[in-house]
Amino acid sequence: MHTVGQAGWSFINGDPDIDYVPVFEALLAAGAKIEDGWLTWLENQNGRPAAAKALVADVMHHYGART
Repeated sequence: MHTVGQAGWSFINGDPDIDYVPVFEALLAAGAKIEDGWLTWLENQNGRPAAAKALVADVMHHYGART
């Protein structure tokens, strides 16, 4: 089972000029799984502004993530 964990790490720690929303959309559309607690993990990270995290969270919600 593939998850979005590595993409999440890259979103928080990687190049802030990269738009990761299409990355998450592609992974999830291809069947990647969202781990339990992922949205809580995202919310607690300090590496990105709240607005950027909200965009990623919206994609996760679209694919069934729950808080």
